[in-house]
Amino acid sequence: MFPLKDNIPTRRFPYLTVAIIVANVLVFFLVEKARLSFAGATVDQLRVIELGAIPFEIAHPDTQCGPLGEEIRCGVTDGVSPPQEAISLP
Repeated sequence: MFPLKDNIPTRRFPYLTVAIIVANVLVFFLVEKARLSFAGATVDQLRVIELGAIPFEIAHPDTQCGPLGEEIRCGVTDGVSPPQEAISLP
């Protein structure tokens, strides 16, 4: 458990912490090309598929995932998703 606060007063302003937070926000908006709207921040779906860690791709290294309409399907060939295998738990 991490403490949320303590009773020891700080001597200086946390410049480094603020700089790290600002750097993260800049990276999100500049590198990822995020856009603000009233519905929230949106990120290009193709970049998420390309750069994101998709568990199916990790478990099946020879297959790729891609967009199919409004969904992301794995093992897509010619716009048709293959039937999904049944998973049996031990």
